[in-house]
Amino acid sequence: MLEGYFDDSGTDDRSDLIVWGGVLGDTAQFDALRTQWAQLILQPMEGKSPIKAFHASHIANSYGEFSDYTPPERDIVFRAFRESIVSSQLVPISFGVIKSAWYDLQQQYGMQLFGSPEQFVFLNCVMSGQRFASIGKAPVKLCFDTARLESSRDEIASGGNGFFNSTALDVTYSRVADEIGLQAADMVAYEAFVLGNAAKADIADAKPRLHFQRLLEGAPDAFGFMMGRTEIEAFFSNAQAMLKEGIGNAPTRPPGFQNLFGMLFRS
Repeated sequence: MLEGYFDDSGTDDRSDLIVWGGVLGDTAQFDALRTQWAQLILQPMEGKSPIKAFHASHIANSYGEFSDYTPPERDIVFRAFRESIVSSQLVPISFGVIKSAWYDLQQQYGMQLFGSPEQFVFLNCVMSGQRFASIGKAPVKLCFDTARLESSRDEIASGGNGFFNSTALDVTYSRVADEIGLQAADMVAYEAFVLGNAAKADIADAKPRLHFQRLLEGAPDAFGFMMGRTEIEAFFSNAQAMLKEGIGNAPTRPPGFQNLFGMLFRS
């Protein structure tokens, strides 16, 4: 059985960048992660209390229960959780979009079928699950943070199965506190958000910080995108051209799946 877990970052109104990120793997890989992760939750480092609620941003920024950690201690703990993802050989993926550029260009190109920036990146998490199931030739269970997109997420997920004529994808929702896979996804989403947020003016030149770099180096199959204005405009322009040519039979296909899968991922 294949599994995937996804969490969001930047979903509050103050952020101009929205990210969904996560991890993909098989059940054995996630079992290995759960064993290591649970041990770190109980004893993040010698002399420290068990972690009550995992948040990558809290570790990185000395928030909440990590406020009494020194910078080196926080780095040690962050690295330990990161390495549990790497050693479990899970595949990190992330998708990010600059919201203001999306809405501006969406209006110009008439691309409302792709929904909001968050719906679009959520859609790509679903598409990555389909891609993973196809490559792995096995069904995949995806689990998303339950707090987001309650009114549209089921339609997006079922649209994916409908478009790909597949029953290989099972989608569930849970609280991050209840799923170690979602906590690992939180780390990937946070790192992707830091990457995109640091270089919003020129995302193409964004450089990951060392933690994210190590996470990506440990997983050569990692994939995703970070879309600023240039990338969004190129995507909408290509999508508009394809739809004008009638590719994908736009009136009858689920929103967002008009034969555009190949534009986002290479087989």
